[in-house]
Amino acid sequence: MRRSNIFWILAVVALIALVIAFSFLSLHPRNNQPYSTENPKPDGLKALYLLYQKREIQVDLWRSPYTELPDSSNQETLFIIDPQVDAPKGEQLQSLLRWVEKGNRIVLWEPKDSEWLQTFQFELEDCLSEGLVREVVAKEGNPWLKQMTRLQWPGACIAPYKNTEPVLEDRDGHILIAKRTVGKGSIYFIPESLLITNNNIDKADHVALPLAWTQNGKVWLDQTVHPLFDVSSPEEPAPSAGQPSPNFFSMLKEDGFLILLQILLVLLGWLYARGKRFAAPRYEMVQEERNALEYVEAMAKWYTRAKVWKEALLAQQATLRREVIETLHLPVQTTDDILYQRVEQYMGSSFRQRYEHLAERIRQAQTQKRISPDVFVKWSIEMDQLRKELVKWKTYLPQNQGTSRA
Repeated sequence: MRRSNIFWILAVVALIALVIAFSFLSLHPRNNQPYSTENPKPDGLKALYLLYQKREIQVDLWRSPYTELPDSSNQETLFIIDPQVDAPKGEQLQSLLRWVEKGNRIVLWEPKDSEWLQTFQFELEDCLSEGLVREVVAKEGNPWLKQMTRLQWPGACIAPYKNTEPVLEDRDGHILIAKRTVGKGSIYFIPESLLITNNNIDKADHVALPLAWTQNGKVWLDQTVHPLFDVSSPEEPAPSAGQPSPNFFSMLKEDGFLILLQILLVLLGWLYARGKRFAAPRYEMVQEERNALEYVEAMAKWYTRAKVWKEALLAQQATLRREVIETLHLPVQTTDDILYQRVEQYMGSSFRQRYEHLAERIRQAQTQKRISPDVFVKWSIEMDQLRKELVKWKTYLPQNQGTSRA
């Protein structure tokens, strides 16, 4: 396979892998529950989160247990908006109250009578009004609340309760927002959460409500009260007899089929890069000329895989040494030092340096675990070159001797 083909195949495989990676990232489940800050739909609170960011208000999402609330007294605010889970109990509730006692605040937006109201000691009552829009009056010195004049208020109001202080009332004296002091902090209660949804936050004076508690400290938007999946009862109804049981393909959605298709394409690309072909074989008459270097490279790879390259190099070196000794008519037991001297005397210093350097490298390589096939081929070629020079010197020697006799 050509190098250019390999390059394009690898580029396509890399592109497909990137597409799959982005697909998995996009499959990160987004919380589309009502009153979730990740929900861009009309009943979500994404506009509220973006409002805080645009006004450079410190805002973040709270996704941990209440026992891990930051140990600070910087008048931070925790927004609990239309919770879809049970109210905290035990250590979770105690941690939440201790956090408020240090000077922080909780703003609870709960339009229905739930155990959250009982936990924080608030009560609801009906409050009839002639219209949907109510004129409001602030009972607290909050600058944002004092600027408010009208609210769209379709829900209930807050009943007077022990230790409950009115914060915002309508013209008829109905309590729309109340608070309860806990230590140095406060728990605010607003029985209407539709006011700050994406669909309603820009109506009347609604936008002032979420800004009323952002003067100091950081704002936390509680996401633990909006579970990622619908909260259902532990007892699920059994499927009816006529209803088919779910299978693998029914559980897959469009994203799932897209991922399966991408995995299949990557597999086909990998098989193609490995040399697999799925078309009918084509018989072509191809004439190629082989050379000795291809066989040497192939043998080098096999020697490396079989871990016999040390023996192969030693055998080649021993053969070259024996040929040098026979050519120079030296005893078989000749030491290396004497051999190098005779080689330099008869064949020159260049031949001696190359021969000695090659022998030394092969000797040092015996202590290594492995060498690359390229090094094996290089040393084999060098020994073959020395052998050819030795043969050439042998054929030249008689002619030189005959010329000197003449």
